[in-house]
Amino acid sequence: NITVKETASAETPSDTPSDVPNPPSETPSVEVIEFIMPVSGATIIKDYTTGVVYNQTLGLYSGHKAIDFAAEDGASVVCVYGSVVESITTSKVNGTTVIVNHGGGLKTVYNSIEAREDLLEGMTLSQGDLIGSVSTSNKTEISDGAHLHFEVIENEEKIDPEKYLITEGK
Repeated sequence: NITVKETASAETPSDTPSDVPNPPSETPSVEVIEFIMPVSGATIIKDYTTGVVYNQTLGLYSGHKAIDFAAEDGASVVCVYGSVVESITTSKVNGTTVIVNHGGGLKTVYNSIEAREDLLEGMTLSQGDLIGSVSTSNKTEISDGAHLHFEVIENEEKIDPEKYLITEGK
């Protein structure tokens, strides 16, 4: 036989001291990061892959940890999420590259573009602000025509941009 001994009843609200602070009524909010498309109406011509793909321009297989968006030469390229311009570099081989730092170890890379003339390192951008325009400045992918080469870096690692991109399929 099991015997159950009754215990004292729980405290009533009047038994609770008034100087005990109430816990916060709101739960902490988590910021959801969603990128808009960097080029409106563009089509994906090359997906992100951890493997290798054939590069028509170079005639060899290479990695492609980015998404390439085909668009008209001169199409607007916008900032996918609020941020600060970390760097703007131009080389004869790779063309112009703009890196935008979103904080928390998250960055986006825009390559094969013409940066807008007044874009400066350290400039704060909002989601949707103009960064530049699509071009054929990346000579290592010139066979692909005018396109945006778009990368996402999370904690120093290139990741699939679709993790954050708002696409029709999501």
